[in-house]
Amino acid sequence: MAKRLLTLPLIFTVLLMACGGSSALTKKAIKLEDAGLNAEAAGMYYDALVKKSTNTDAKIGLKKTGQILLGQKLSDFSKARNFGTHKEAVYAFLEAQKYQEKVARVGVQLDFPDAYLQDYQIVKDQYLTELYEEGTIKLDEGRYSDAEKVFKEISQLDPSFKDADDLKEIAYVEPIYQTAVTALASGSYRTALSNFNKVENRRPGYKETRSLQARTLEEGKFGIALMSFENSSTRRGLEAMVEAYVLEALTTINDPFLKIVDRDNLQTIIDEQTLGMSGVIDEQTAASVGQLLGARALVTGTVLNYTSQEGRTLSSERTGYEQYQVKRYDKVQDKQIIENKYREKKYKEYTRENKCSVTFQYKVVSLETGEILLTKMITKENSDMLHYADYDGEDLKAFFPAGANGQVNTTYGAQRSLHELVNAPRQIKSAEELTQQSLEDASFEMKYQFTQLLNQQIK
Repeated sequence: MAKRLLTLPLIFTVLLMACGGSSALTKKAIKLEDAGLNAEAAGMYYDALVKKSTNTDAKIGLKKTGQILLGQKLSDFSKARNFGTHKEAVYAFLEAQKYQEKVARVGVQLDFPDAYLQDYQIVKDQYLTELYEEGTIKLDEGRYSDAEKVFKEISQLDPSFKDADDLKEIAYVEPIYQTAVTALASGSYRTALSNFNKVENRRPGYKETRSLQARTLEEGKFGIALMSFENSSTRRGLEAMVEAYVLEALTTINDPFLKIVDRDNLQTIIDEQTLGMSGVIDEQTAASVGQLLGARALVTGTVLNYTSQEGRTLSSERTGYEQYQVKRYDKVQDKQIIENKYREKKYKEYTRENKCSVTFQYKVVSLETGEILLTKMITKENSDMLHYADYDGEDLKAFFPAGANGQVNTTYGAQRSLHELVNAPRQIKSAEELTQQSLEDASFEMKYQFTQLLNQQIK
């Protein structure tokens, strides 16, 4: 209640200042009006009404001076129309109309004769016709940016005027379309597709955009065939796992030009042609292989090394302390007090580590030239550590570790570390899970490398 009472005078003061501001502006406006400065007076009356919409004197003043100012603006329109300067006439009328609407927003209605609107419609049509002719000439001359500006102005003045809105869109998309066509002809497929997509998104079905989009994707297509990997490691079947993650790296790439050759038909084609892909691909065999597979490159590789270790769980006995309380008589205070005491508490700590390492090499070979486009050796190592403490007491909050001197350590940090060990997870990732994680990490790295290669091969 007291807060509300304090707020009321503040609100009253703000309102008083606002009213005072409006009155002061009105007085200044009257002086300007008396001096014949109607435009300045109208502006001051307007500001007064913005501050206080019920200011009657300001409304009367704005009605008078605003009407004079509007009359001057309409006079400018009439002069421009009579002189045949259609653009100046159109924008003079719009300026007058804008002023009338502005004044109306503060509650003052100015007289705007209908005859002016009729004259405006005539002169606007004349100006729009001039603009339309100018825009079509610029469009025919290939000055698309200039043409777009002209048709945009027409659309702003009259969105339904002839096909100006349509021509505005053509003026926008045509240079982009031409850029795309030129890029396609020069083999710059990414540039071509990007621009064809812009055209299709802005103006669906424009000219031959859709068929050229399809042609761009077909001509720029970069097919990759994934071959079987060899395995030089001690783990049987690891090459198949590596292949699966290489395939995952490829399939997760969001590239419209990438095509992955169907693995189901791949080996059949190779066997039928007795090409023996385990051999070296050279310039003589590359082109025929690529044509058969519908690919421009193949990926192959070798698993070089694999190690894994499932560690033993090691345990060690530790000494901790449990806190308990006792009562004793304090002669100085002459009363019973509670005192904290500590007793030794044995507990066990457990540790275990599992780890694995996998190394493989892969290469991407061009099926157009036999050139090695990319070769990488990837090594991924992962491990997981199990470390926890076993406490069988009743109250963990009363459990403390021993310090370096063997005595109880009651610091917050030391106790928190011990409690974290007690609450630590009892699970550990197996060597098999770590292997999967390593291959997932490798797949992510390969995805980046393949993406870079595709960007280099397809501009």
